[in-house]
Amino acid sequence: MKPKLKSKWINALASGKYQQADGYLYQRNEDGKETYCCLGVLCIVAGKHIDGARADEVVESGMELLNSATLEQFGLTNDQQQVLSAMNDGTSCNGIKYQKHTFHEIAQYIENWL
Repeated sequence: MKPKLKSKWINALASGKYQQADGYLYQRNEDGKETYCCLGVLCIVAGKHIDGARADEVVESGMELLNSATLEQFGLTNDQQQVLSAMNDGTSCNGIKYQKHTFHEIAQYIENWL
């Protein structure tokens, strides 16, 4: 992963500015509150649109995951994306059940392993 982007992502996750959600890169609730998964926060700090018509430029069709072109731009593999998504959502990946991790815990994982 590109070091400058990695640092911005870690700082954003640890900042407390973004409210964590699961199942979506980005979602605006009925009350107008915006929530993100860890990959959605990555898109925000990278200047990618994840809401509206331009979201299709970064999202895999029919899924709430990043497409291969966006992953390549970020320097992430699909396997890394799958693990991060599972950590964020508390789901399984490659036969491993992950507990739901906070943004702070995910930031530590990114710092140590990506």
